[in-house]
Amino acid sequence: MWTFIITPLVSLAGTVLFTGLDIAIRGDNARQPIFEFGFPLENEEPAELPLDTNEQKVLKVDEVGA
Repeated sequence: MWTFIITPLVSLAGTVLFTGLDIAIRGDNARQPIFEFGFPLENEEPAELPLDTNEQKVLKVDEVGA
């Protein structure tokens, strides 16, 4: 039963401690993400991708040389 009380309290203390250390060391940069991903912005149009690149060309009998 004590586990369900102690675990969140230790987690809270660790989060506050390491967040404070991060802000103290990195300054304002600590409020920005460390890893950024290439997600499109809200006002940015998504890139046009080619249609199906695995599409196979269907050959007619005359093109095969039969």
